[in-house]
Amino acid sequence: MKQLILLLILLTGCSSQTTTSMQTEQTALSIYQHHYSVVLFQFGQIVHHLEAAETEQDLAYAKGYMEAFLQSPPNVIAGIIRDDQHAYDKLVAKQLQPYIEHLFLDLDVYTRYLQKLDTAGIQALKPELADLYDLERELNDERYQSGEIAYEKALVRFQEILRARVEKSSNL
Repeated sequence: MKQLILLLILLTGCSSQTTTSMQTEQTALSIYQHHYSVVLFQFGQIVHHLEAAETEQDLAYAKGYMEAFLQSPPNVIAGIIRDDQHAYDKLVAKQLQPYIEHLFLDLDVYTRYLQKLDTAGIQALKPELADLYDLERELNDERYQSGEIAYEKALVRFQEILRARVEKSSNL
């Protein structure tokens, strides 16, 4: 009888640990999904407003978006979750992980680059900004979990644009 009670206690304890672990993973997934979506959306709003900017006042409005975006670095939450490789493997498809790992840093660096531009500089980037906005809209969902080929191609293209511009600006 004592053995049965001890076994029930052990099973109950293991069961609650499993439940807690599953809840923790679900919470991490929810946080990551929210963070991913919000960061992409905020960046999309920046490039969308810059693409539409015609005056210094329009540019000042868009720069307000940039300042707010950079107040909390976009890579913080992603970095924390990425440190737990087991959880990260469940959140992001393996083939997309190298791209996602750098995405938030690239968004931060590109946004800092945009902050330095005047109206003429923004005007010259309008086609690029339009492409980035379209790609942001295409990427802002949860397909990073499945690793679809189309998603991977859009993600690669998005990062190519970001990195090419930042590299060009650092070579000036």
